[in-house]
Amino acid sequence: MQAVASVAASRLRPAASCAPRGVLIASSVAESSSRAAQQRQRRRSAVVAAAAAPPGAEPDADEEQPFSFGPPPTVDFEGRPIQPGQIGLIDDPNNYVMTSPDIRADRTGFTPYDLIDFSDIPLKHEVVAKVDRPISEVYALWSERLNWPEWFGMIEELGFMQDSQDVVALNMWYRWAMTPWLELYVALERTHAEQNKYIVEEPVDGAPIVAAVLFQEAEGEPAATLVTLRISYLLPRVLYEFAGTMAVYGDVDRKLQRCMDRMKDWVEACDVAARQADTARQMANIRADLPENLRKQRDYDAQLELQRQRMLQEEQRRQAAEAAAAHTAQAGVAEPAGEAADDGMDVVDAALQEVAADVAAATAATAAAAAEAPPAPAPKKRTKKASSGPVTAGKAATKRGRKKDV
Repeated sequence: MQAVASVAASRLRPAASCAPRGVLIASSVAESSSRAAQQRQRRRSAVVAAAAAPPGAEPDADEEQPFSFGPPPTVDFEGRPIQPGQIGLIDDPNNYVMTSPDIRADRTGFTPYDLIDFSDIPLKHEVVAKVDRPISEVYALWSERLNWPEWFGMIEELGFMQDSQDVVALNMWYRWAMTPWLELYVALERTHAEQNKYIVEEPVDGAPIVAAVLFQEAEGEPAATLVTLRISYLLPRVLYEFAGTMAVYGDVDRKLQRCMDRMKDWVEACDVAARQADTARQMANIRADLPENLRKQRDYDAQLELQRQRMLQEEQRRQAAEAAAAHTAQAGVAEPAGEAADDGMDVVDAALQEVAADVAAATAATAAAAAEAPPAPAPKKRTKKASSGPVTAGKAATKRGRKKDV
């Protein structure tokens, strides 16, 4: 397993400052670039949070802030005060920025990366920003991946592999309209790069995302740089079904343009030399902590496996107990039910016998009464009554018609 160090980034960003705010090297947690290890890392119980933002920092009005709950902390978990722009740890899982999606799920809901499948519909974006700094300084700041969370608001964490300088793992979040959040993961490898000209990042694991950045001197302005970001990816199927291609394209394009505008403000206000020294020190600490992080990751994986086995055994015992209880209850109910059915049939048979006896008795009584009754007198023979008046023969009917000639 290859260990990487996790870097949590703050969601609140000032308009123009390059102080190392909101970035925390989580030296106590390690993860690999594989999706399985990423999921194990996300299920960790420890909560890592960013430090307080400098005074006057306001969140981007156009960008959603789904993971901020309350004001920034003023003290770390040991009670030491956190000065604006410094780095600190907090142990309150409901305070400020959290890196555990399990906690976020109770508030916003999200779709885990393992449940996201991608369609075959490619989307491509190209956004441009003009930065009033020399091309060498802009390239130097962009090429350092620790700076990416400063302007890419969708990036939550960065991960670095132990034996590869060219691969970085990104944990990101995206949401279209009011649909549930999508958890995105990608491990990008820097496959092509030429100083002060371009950088190409291609995926080696995770989401199918390719990014390329071009650096050009602004025409007629040697001290200005045109930065062109080109991103292509396959549209997640859930977004295609619920939003459609054009809706997602417009939303992502608008958010990328805001990221580039934020990059412009951040780079123009940055002390490049101080920032390079700071990031170099942070990366040195990350690389130095990787062996220890790998050991802790293995211990953590072993604890997870032990917990999984215990839960599996408990579930098997629970199912066996429920099956035994159901079998006992069914056997206990079946016997009384059979006895009740037999009793019911006996009652019905007795009632039928009583009715049959009553019918037989009534029939016998009717027959006895008929036998005892005297016979009925014979009916008199009807005779023709003699007429009391004269008998008149009727005149024979004559046939109507023309008289016949005699």
